[in-house]
Amino acid sequence: MPSDSKTLEMIDCIYQAAYEPSHWFEFATQLNHAYQGAAVVIGMGLAGPARTHHYFAAGLPASIGPSLMAKFLAGLPFKPGQLFKIRDRFETLDRVMTDLVLADTDFFREWMQPHGLAPVWPISHVMTVTGEQAPAILNVFRKQGRGKFTPEELALGDDLVPHLARAFEIYEDLSDLHRSRRELDEVIDRLRIGVILTDAAHRPVLMNRSARMMVKIAEIFGLKEGHIRAIEKSDDDLLQFALEEAAMGKAWRAIRLGKDSASMQVLVNPLHPAQPGSQVREALAALFISGPETFTGLSLRYVRKLYGLTAAETELVARLAGGDSLEAAAQGRGVALNTARTQLKRAFAKTDTRSQSDLVKLVLDCVSSVDEA
Repeated sequence: MPSDSKTLEMIDCIYQAAYEPSHWFEFATQLNHAYQGAAVVIGMGLAGPARTHHYFAAGLPASIGPSLMAKFLAGLPFKPGQLFKIRDRFETLDRVMTDLVLADTDFFREWMQPHGLAPVWPISHVMTVTGEQAPAILNVFRKQGRGKFTPEELALGDDLVPHLARAFEIYEDLSDLHRSRRELDEVIDRLRIGVILTDAAHRPVLMNRSARMMVKIAEIFGLKEGHIRAIEKSDDDLLQFALEEAAMGKAWRAIRLGKDSASMQVLVNPLHPAQPGSQVREALAALFISGPETFTGLSLRYVRKLYGLTAAETELVARLAGGDSLEAAAQGRGVALNTARTQLKRAFAKTDTRSQSDLVKLVLDCVSSVDEA
């Protein structure tokens, strides 16, 4: 029997497997040693878009997992819920199959014996139960020439039971979080607008697909020694200043990089402090980047329809979101500054905003629409 330190090593390995399932193989190997070379097979349905079954074995090839379960269920006459009786302990199956002789079963003749296993009832343990299913089950088989499992060996397994159940529960919870993260990553990748998260040194921590394409083209901005930099010095001065302020949590800024038809609008926004366990905890600022086409055509019609803006109000808002000042927007549209102020107040009322900065942020969020492709 293993020492207390070996038992603690196995418990530690169990919790490592909760975070990285490949550690189940290491745990199976530890059980193999603890049970004097017995064959160990752990089968579990791992969470994902569709639950997939994986097997981790020691003393037998992992490839035999599917055949084990097929023969296990077909070669032994289980009754509904019978295995669930052994979810709170390690138990030999003769306690469940009380009226069977193992050597007389198809399971032994067609699967156990060909794999060099003794006619000894294996230890089984159901790690967890979901409805009427057991998504995780562990089996320990004696090799030929070995006797029955001892009460001490069963007691060893019983010490591991609560940790196995908790580890699988943690794994399921983490799988839900990882699935949500993958779904969120997919949505961010489908945005037409570029999204970049940067750290205190202005290095990208995360970039969506649109941003990666913009960086690759590198016409207006790109990566220089791992840092986000604009190509033109005057643009880069604006960008670095905006990033510095955002990293210190001071303010967001809307800036324009490039000139005329080749320009890009960039909203640089400070981020809230990361929550514990965040995978992007070093990110301090977010860049939302769009080309001039973002505020034309379909996007303009969408903004106008969503908030009930007039054509004049929509054009004004688009110019402001594109980086123009109110004065420049009025001049570009050929209207008086007072007229532009009146239209801006009406846009505030319709969008339930109180300042030009709030209005621009709202519109930039709005036009970050999901790509239809």
